[in-house]
Amino acid sequence: MEHKNPPNRPPYVNLDWLVERGKVLPTWKEDILMLGSSGKNKTHFANYLNISRDVMYKLMKRDTEFKKTINKAMELSEEWWIERGREAWEEGTSQKLNSNFFKYYMSNVYRDNWRVNVDITTDGEKVKQDDKIRIEIIKPIIEEDEDNE
Repeated sequence: MEHKNPPNRPPYVNLDWLVERGKVLPTWKEDILMLGSSGKNKTHFANYLNISRDVMYKLMKRDTEFKKTINKAMELSEEWWIERGREAWEEGTSQKLNSNFFKYYMSNVYRDNWRVNVDITTDGEKVKQDDKIRIEIIKPIIEEDEDNE
């Protein structure tokens, strides 16, 4: 049995349709940016819009304005978290911060900017590393003194 979309529904969900149907507020863009500037992340954005994260990611692929808004909100969110850490450091209350939580939160939520990704130069060659360590063991050459021959 073939499933058909209800009348007037596009073949796939798009943002205009969601706004038109009242599923998403027309102020979605300002609202998402406001959430981002208060430290919220993509989970909060999807919940606020009353859509699943899966739908949010599909919308990001289909709608450049939506993708730009989400990305900008994530930048604002990252800035909020960094500012909290900086303030704690300046106020002398940084010992109250859980550094492990902060590290893992930042590296998981803001992956592009916080993951361990190091370029190592070996013999003039750049090697891309992702959380891996490359160890090369070199056996030293022991030259015998000419006097001992």
